[in-house]
Amino acid sequence: MLKVQDLCARSPNETLSGISFEVPNGQILAVVGRSDSGKHLLGEVLAGKGHIISGEIQANSYRHRTHRQKIQIQTGYLANPVELEEFLTGFELLDLIGSLYHLAPKDRSRMIESLATALDLGSYLYGVIELASLATRQKIGLAAALIHSPRIIILDEPAQYLDFVGQELVEKLMLDHAREGSSIVMITNNLELAERLADEIIVLDQGQKILEGTLQQLINQTKSHTRSLKGVMETVLGHA
Repeated sequence: MLKVQDLCARSPNETLSGISFEVPNGQILAVVGRSDSGKHLLGEVLAGKGHIISGEIQANSYRHRTHRQKIQIQTGYLANPVELEEFLTGFELLDLIGSLYHLAPKDRSRMIESLATALDLGSYLYGVIELASLATRQKIGLAAALIHSPRIIILDEPAQYLDFVGQELVEKLMLDHAREGSSIVMITNNLELAERLADEIIVLDQGQKILEGTLQQLINQTKSHTRSLKGVMETVLGHA
């Protein structure tokens, strides 16, 4: 379970003001909004990468103010753009990250193999990341976020750079983790992806939450005629 209460934060490009929400175990929350709405800052803060001015984050039984490190250990984060050690191969990076989370060698190998299969990495897993395509980097970044089986998962544009086959693989992986009980926050401009996967959706604008609910609730609140998330966004923001 992820619970956020009255969160305020600031970065050079974005702000968050009084953001509150809850993501129960086994659910996916989509966060959408304009590029400067605060949604990317929200991902950084939830992952422990940004500075909180005020408010509280609770991950399962741990609170940010008293157990920040424990929250980070049980959180998986995919940044946008993805952050990788480019001089390593994909396998070397995943093995290193797994060791940092104190996974035994056999468990690291098992998880790397499982994630490589789920994301169809194939031989790309053994190439140097510096030479990899954007799509391969994205998949390795996803694997790095998930290798320790986190209970809290923060994904900023998880399907970026992927073709329709890659997007389907990512969608299945996210749904599998939700079924296993993880709380997932997906930050995205891909409104169709949000429609398909999210149990609830938050719309941010200028650092504030302006809408929250299921897709049907958002449609009802905004009286969107197109009955889609794109229609909701056009109604409240003037464009998707």
